[in-house]
Amino acid sequence: MTTKPNWGIPQLIRVPIPEIRVLIPEAAIQQRVRDLAAEINHTVAGSVDVLILLKGAWIFGADLARSLARVNAVHFAKAKSYLGSATTPEKICWNWPEELTPQGKTLLILDDILDSGATIKEAKVLAQKAGFQEIFSVVLMRKVRADLPLGEADFIGFDIPDLFVLGYGLDHDERYRTLPFIGVLTETLGAT
Repeated sequence: MTTKPNWGIPQLIRVPIPEIRVLIPEAAIQQRVRDLAAEINHTVAGSVDVLILLKGAWIFGADLARSLARVNAVHFAKAKSYLGSATTPEKICWNWPEELTPQGKTLLILDDILDSGATIKEAKVLAQKAGFQEIFSVVLMRKVRADLPLGEADFIGFDIPDLFVLGYGLDHDERYRTLPFIGVLTETLGAT
């Protein structure tokens, strides 16, 4: 399971929303989702259950699940470790689905962003307790930070700089989730 860093991520692009710059355009996201699905279909034998971590991974999860070859069921769990733009990685609050039982032996956990890896790690432990024998993690983006080792996931869409990103399911105070691209608030970039 190899990952290719910087999947064609261009420099920030201006869009009609003055407070946002595009980090990853819609076309690049859609192509990478198709590529991830092909990697997963090739690597993971048999059918899978999919667990989408809410709220940020809902669009990514839906797009990826539709592109997978053999899906038994799709489940949702809510993991919250962000408030606005502040992260609180030491405390993850879970709303875990009670109906999540191994309909197949394999589970794919889909998340939006991999920072420290704490959310994926906890989700894997909970999935093991539920009885899944094989568990794979899939993240749309992995933040590259100098102060932390790279978080681990089985499949990674994009490596990105340590920026607060939004769009394609990710929000800033519940806004911008429906943007078709991954963007950055200009106020977090300093002078633009």
